[in-house]
Amino acid sequence: MQALISAVGGDKVGIKLSAFHPYGDMVLDDPAATYTYLIEQLNGLDFAYVELMKRSPYFPSPSHYPVDDELEYFGNKIRQTVIANAGYDKSNAEAELEKGIAKMVSFGTLFLSNPDLPKRFELNAELNQPDRATMFGGGEEGYIDYPFLNEKFIATVAAKGD
Repeated sequence: MQALISAVGGDKVGIKLSAFHPYGDMVLDDPAATYTYLIEQLNGLDFAYVELMKRSPYFPSPSHYPVDDELEYFGNKIRQTVIANAGYDKSNAEAELEKGIAKMVSFGTLFLSNPDLPKRFELNAELNQPDRATMFGGGEEGYIDYPFLNEKFIATVAAKGD
């Protein structure tokens, strides 16, 4: 982190942590203690943000992992801007922001399947559902083939707001 900060400036550096979201066979004995220590060390550095990834139902945590909410457990320990990530939609993202721990929410899968996500949120439009079977497969399908909102739909909704 210090090398990155030195190379490009702390205002351009962030880190994504997934404390209670294990990948593959990488399982920690005490993830709460490990990530608490990491956060304490990161707090001594001058950089922009920490993105906290919540655990995913698609990748269940080992039984010995804490059941605590990651944002609530770690968020107030972080000196940098906190960005919440994983599994958010419009309503639960707004609720997360209202808690005051996270200053922003990032969207991965939802943005992938809805390339016009901000407009859909603005219009309360129906969302495309992600097709997990085509994600991360290496081809175009599942990455650039989700439909945008129809211009006629956008105009109709805009006219109703007048």
